[in-house]
Amino acid sequence: MKLSDAKNTIVSLIICACGLLLIVSGNGFQYEWQKIDIDSLCVNIGTLFLFTAILQWMYETFSKRIFFKEIRSDIISGKNVENSGICDFYQNSKNVDFESDFITSKKVIIGVNYSSKLIDNSIDLLEKRVKLNKNTSIITISPNGFASQYFKDMYELNSIGDKIEKIKSISRQYDRKGNRIKISHCDCIFKYSFIEFDSKIWIVFGTNGLGRRVVPGFFVKHGSPWYEHFSKDIASIQKNEGRQ
Repeated sequence: MKLSDAKNTIVSLIICACGLLLIVSGNGFQYEWQKIDIDSLCVNIGTLFLFTAILQWMYETFSKRIFFKEIRSDIISGKNVENSGICDFYQNSKNVDFESDFITSKKVIIGVNYSSKLIDNSIDLLEKRVKLNKNTSIITISPNGFASQYFKDMYELNSIGDKIEKIKSISRQYDRKGNRIKISHCDCIFKYSFIEFDSKIWIVFGTNGLGRRVVPGFFVKHGSPWYEHFSKDIASIQKNEGRQ
């Protein structure tokens, strides 16, 4: 038993003893003063003390411990999420605001399988980076590799190359000299789309089923376990990429 619990128990016992003493005393005499039954008053006050002591004991023994256990659980779980590195979350990944990250970050690495949606949503920001003479890397799957064939079979697509060519077309449109937006390919299936900045990484996981739906996304901050995990994973993709 903790010291604080022992003190609370002693206080409850003292209040209980006082209540019992008043109840016993009130039943042992009869006295009226100014039309007030002093004996009945003692009994009522003693009953109040006894009832209060019982409630105090029940709260300290059961309710308080359950209450603080729930609070402790919430704090620990919240701390674990914070320590994991997730620093921001969007229910709809299309609503994310990248502007400050695109402008200030020296490094921007974008990874997608073949869809240009992430690129389409960042066209203005890519153009700003080109004007600021900042490099941007875009990695997709190889248009004619194993990964490409997998997606064609899985989703009954006619061509993956056309979709990747669209990404290249967007790049050429805003980087006419071709020296600021670098596009490379890797023959692997990306489990998630990403944008890596200097201080954080944006992650959007794909869906296992077919059909369109709202997809959440989240940021992980530099120096956290999640950041280290995704950063190393992205680095492994870059080691296997072949520039085209």
